[in-house]
Amino acid sequence: MRFCAVVASSTALVVLASCGRTVSPLADGSAGPPTLPGSGGAVSAGNGDASVPPNGSTPSGAGGASGGGAQGELPSTGTFHGNSGPDGGVAGADSGPSPSRDASTTKPPVVLRNTPPGVVVQFDPDEVYAVGYVSDVNQYAGPYGIAPIENTEDSVLALPLFGETYLRPTDGHLLYTTQGSNADGATTLYEFRRDEADLTNLTAGETVVADSTVDCATVAPGPGGPNQPGGDYVIGLDGVIYYSCFVSLGVNLGTLENWYSPSNALLASSLYPDSVGAGGRALGVTSGGTITVYELAGASVFARHTVQSLFGQDAAAVMTLAARAHSSGFWVAQGPPNSAPSEDVSYVDLDLSGDVVRSGVYAPFPSGVTVTYDQWTGGWPVIDGHGALYQFALNGEDGVIVKRPMSGESTVVYAQSSWDVNHPHQVSPQFLLTAH
Repeated sequence: MRFCAVVASSTALVVLASCGRTVSPLADGSAGPPTLPGSGGAVSAGNGDASVPPNGSTPSGAGGASGGGAQGELPSTGTFHGNSGPDGGVAGADSGPSPSRDASTTKPPVVLRNTPPGVVVQFDPDEVYAVGYVSDVNQYAGPYGIAPIENTEDSVLALPLFGETYLRPTDGHLLYTTQGSNADGATTLYEFRRDEADLTNLTAGETVVADSTVDCATVAPGPGGPNQPGGDYVIGLDGVIYYSCFVSLGVNLGTLENWYSPSNALLASSLYPDSVGAGGRALGVTSGGTITVYELAGASVFARHTVQSLFGQDAAAVMTLAARAHSSGFWVAQGPPNSAPSEDVSYVDLDLSGDVVRSGVYAPFPSGVTVTYDQWTGGWPVIDGHGALYQFALNGEDGVIVKRPMSGESTVVYAQSSWDVNHPHQVSPQFLLTAH
């Protein structure tokens, strides 16, 4: 998930991309800066502003059989421990100062690569991870690897180039869909396990945790005929998995994207749930840029905020860059469109009723760092579990990723110049992943 952002057009704001969307290789097959997702997804009908799903919504594919654990029946301890055990025959990351971090710091210890192949990898949902090409894996066909953004050599394989990725907040397990040659299409949600030997069948041995092809055939069809799976999921702060279906409204009437609970109950709101927090409260952004806090399973709307009321700017001049649920509400980051970025990014902390708890401006960039627009700086920011914003930027000609806390000083946590195809198992970020 996957949060969708809002970009100004000449007549309205249009919801664009999902932070969790995996993207294709560059046209020449080279490993380079992230390729931005293109616009996609169908508009949900409803009263007032239309809700437009983010580009993370992939076209439905042929679904496989359902299996594995039931949706929503997930642990909720919130406790995380470093992976232990043998290295699985692969050398760990080097120690010492990392060129991807400020010179005064060192890399975090190796954690992910201590996970044996075939075992579920445990991530920390409060942290931020880089997903992208790996230095010692095929740079044309992939697959992608994933590593902590502050130690991109601590990588594990393998994720598809096309699909969706989600980090479950309750246990730190990574869930994903795949779109491509896999017969399951993009509708089956898998639990990620570390792959090493066979990188041709990424889903082999992995548990199916949800399948919207099966679920969408279960719920009541629309007047125009059978439902089609939306191929998109949202995972709540409590670990509950929600899924979408495209319901046919009839000949020449289009479709409506409905959202459903794990028990196949239709959710009352047609608004896309960008982030689902505690107690079934959700945050969504309409195509008009209105930020709404509402009850996911009911019809109650607790608050609606225009961009002007929250950030004092016209909706055509700013966009919602990222949002994240936390235990008592939601963080929202707002700034100029990524096609005309600025280092001035504001935040607001909303409680579960949608009331403003506090607001402010993220820490400025380090000296010399800018966000002059190019393909690299167009990558979507994310918010970590402590409220800090991770943003793509430039240090001269070097693409960097900057951690911007709500107070204190910003830090460069990754630099493109540190990536070396000859260096083992190093990830070149195509997008950033954290829990939402």
